[in-house]
Amino acid sequence: MSYELKEKASFDIDKDLWLGNLRFDFYDSREMLSNKFFPSDLIYKLDNDGVISLMKIQEEVNLIQFDMIKNYNNLVSLCDGQGYSFEKVLYIEMEEANYAIKLIPTTDSYNYLYIYRKGDKSNG
Repeated sequence: MSYELKEKASFDIDKDLWLGNLRFDFYDSREMLSNKFFPSDLIYKLDNDGVISLMKIQEEVNLIQFDMIKNYNNLVSLCDGQGYSFEKVLYIEMEEANYAIKLIPTTDSYNYLYIYRKGDKSNG
């Protein structure tokens, strides 16, 4: 399946659908991405109930980080420039979840990947 980063959201950003976020940066290296995951309680509940698959979400997050964003130079390219004034939010709908990605093309700032449950999933 082919996925595309978009500048406009095609899904609702709803705090009740928030599954967690990933904070990442390129501070130590322009090639190596460092990250930390901050999950919501909902992501574990829905995974345990079989409504979502945490493993599939991890695969999608890895695709975004390592195939789409890749490295610092590509992040700068996605933002059309370097510096705080080029901050951009991109959106992507994938099979298991929806994602909003806040990119700040500087080496001294965190970027965020926000994960949202797809609205058409049942509560389990």
